[in-house]
Amino acid sequence: MRKWLFVSAVLVMVPTAANAATWIASCSDGQRLQYNQTVNGNGLLYLGANSGGVGLTQMAVLKQISLTDTKICGAVNGNPTVTGGVPLSQLCADKLKKEITIKWQSPAPGTTMKEGHFCAATVTIN
Repeated sequence: MRKWLFVSAVLVMVPTAANAATWIASCSDGQRLQYNQTVNGNGLLYLGANSGGVGLTQMAVLKQISLTDTKICGAVNGNPTVTGGVPLSQLCADKLKKEITIKWQSPAPGTTMKEGHFCAATVTIN
């Protein structure tokens, strides 16, 4: 947990994000995932190497796709898109529902975006 706080503090200090809020979503149900997304900036996805939140490793850089008062979503850079430029998959942090979700869509014509629960999470905005 201390390492997550350190990572979060470092992200807040990044010069390009100095004036932007950063959403920090950390799984609280045993999953070892943390999703940090700076508003109108980059996001970072971390996975834990072992239990207890120890050994977080940066896995991907994301770009923000959408933002509401309660939810922010991002997609991994280079993620393929479907018609209209919507990424095939997205990761979202929802502060109202206190969860991280995954959105995905088949590349087949006529399919719709689906969203599913990934983990219960603590979601804060700094």
